[in-house]
Amino acid sequence: MRHATLTKSIVFMLVTSIVLAIAGCGDIYYDSQYSFTSPSGEKTVVVKVDYAWRPDVYYNDQRIFEFKGRGFTESVPWSVKWNSENEIELFIDSGRAKYQSERYIIAVP
Repeated sequence: MRHATLTKSIVFMLVTSIVLAIAGCGDIYYDSQYSFTSPSGEKTVVVKVDYAWRPDVYYNDQRIFEFKGRGFTESVPWSVKWNSENEIELFIDSGRAKYQSERYIIAVP
């Protein structure tokens, strides 16, 4: 009887520890983030990049773009060009020809 109670207590502590660890890891998915403010200064988008250099773009803490590709095996510098107050262009700013097709037009609400 005493062994069963001890086992239940250990299982409960392990499950609680795992749940708390997972709950506290919300932003660990991203390795870095960069902010870009519009020319008027009214809007700011945040580009969050994960370990494989896949970007997600956020405006007012809401994701407005999610990269669906495989990612990259080397560090790639993502950048933003403001086309207007309501539209940005997300691109890899490396100057290398192999990344010229990595350009995305994104509407900013």
